[in-house]
Amino acid sequence: MWRFISVATPAEPVSLEQARRQCNLLADETDFDDKLTLLITVSRQHVEKVCGLYFGTRAVALSCTSFSDLCRVPVAPVSAVASLIYTDTAGAPQTVPDVSYELVNRDEDGTEPAIMPVYGVQWPAIQQGSRIMVTLEAGFAVTPAPVVHAMLLWIDDAFTNREPAPAGTWTTVDSLLCNYRRGV
Repeated sequence: MWRFISVATPAEPVSLEQARRQCNLLADETDFDDKLTLLITVSRQHVEKVCGLYFGTRAVALSCTSFSDLCRVPVAPVSAVASLIYTDTAGAPQTVPDVSYELVNRDEDGTEPAIMPVYGVQWPAIQQGSRIMVTLEAGFAVTPAPVVHAMLLWIDDAFTNREPAPAGTWTTVDSLLCNYRRGV
């Protein structure tokens, strides 16, 4: 079972200038910058929840109860594993050497990452009840254009309309994000 420990805040995929243009504001109209900055963050968080993916790279620290949990990492995409730390049967913290495992993707688009031992290596025994600490780099380095467009539409809609769309309504944002949903 996975537990999130910390997730660093990434650089936003949408700039303040892009948001201003999308909302038909002039470059020198800065009265709404605080609101637009908030909407940029909220839009990224929204599309990340809808898609089950991270847009914008960031450091993520997680823990799991067993090495078998590593066969399905709960964040995606993952570009690098910084460390795997476990507690050995004697109670001492140990770091798994990075030559003992590899990051693999179980699909072509990198949205099903796994950390597997290299051929011929077995995971070490861990102290019962302890957790394995995993630190990795996750998120798209370049956010796909349809996702950026969906974020801009969401920002403009939230900026212009102070009320949400009616429940159950399929929106343009939904249409743009449906191909990027993970685990559906």
